[in-house]
Amino acid sequence: MAEAQVQFNRDALPVVRDVAREGAVVGSAKSLLIWGLINLGAWVVMGGADPELMAAVAEVGLGMAVLIYGLLVIAVAMLVVAAVGFATRDERTVLGDGIMLGIVGLWNLGSDFLALAILGKYGYELELNPRWMLLGVFQLGWAYRDLMRYKQISAWPRSELPSDSLREMREAIKELHRAPADVAMGRVKASRTVKGLRSQTVPYSGQLAGDCAILVSNRSDDFLCLEKADLAMAVYKPKGVTEVATESGQATVQWSAVSLLAVKAWCGVPVAAEDLDYLRTSGSATKALVEQYLTSPDPKLREAAEKAHKKAKQ
Repeated sequence: MAEAQVQFNRDALPVVRDVAREGAVVGSAKSLLIWGLINLGAWVVMGGADPELMAAVAEVGLGMAVLIYGLLVIAVAMLVVAAVGFATRDERTVLGDGIMLGIVGLWNLGSDFLALAILGKYGYELELNPRWMLLGVFQLGWAYRDLMRYKQISAWPRSELPSDSLREMREAIKELHRAPADVAMGRVKASRTVKGLRSQTVPYSGQLAGDCAILVSNRSDDFLCLEKADLAMAVYKPKGVTEVATESGQATVQWSAVSLLAVKAWCGVPVAAEDLDYLRTSGSATKALVEQYLTSPDPKLREAAEKAHKKAKQ
């Protein structure tokens, strides 16, 4: 198999994009499967499958039927969309995930009020469950995230490449994820923090090649293409945090300590003393990485190099 760094260049970008699209679809299908099974289990545990209750529904009317079978319908719909997603790898699975999470979120927010409205007529007194409502709020947040994700993915052009090309790229991406960051080979590691109701840090692995850096998330469901010229003009902050322009707007990534040195060397940005401090405190310093800075004319850089050299591994 060809090495990952050979395959990761601008020409490989269409295949990387298709792999990321497929990864996002599979992730959404898994989400639908898990939530579908959870909701199905919750419906059974709460007594929805009780034969006596089923018999009573016909006598009470539509409102009670919605209350009893609503969660079951949602669960079955989720499982059906998940199955279709696994079978077809259609990007609309991501849209379906967002819609279904929105529906179940609204259900968890409003089902207690529906129960009060229906069962109150028969003298039942119920207390609202704040836990279900809080879960509903989170699910609506996740639904919004998935809908925005679908908007992004649906705008990606398709390469229409054969399945063999996708399979080879998937294997190359797995190999890239397994390999450590390496300045000489141009392999890099980074992370991005996705903001939301609950912020999530997503790791990426990438390759510096030609005039662009291609980064793929460790779940292979997203990618970044960072231009060499943009990285040369990027804003570098302490501990590898970098603000860089992309096609879709400004992106913030955090490089690992070794990757930061690789990126700066690749795009011609001078290494700063704080970069070597980051290398030292992260435990990633090696004598080979640090030695070239021991004779720097910059006293701060030279001092940082000496400190890192003392802590460096062979």
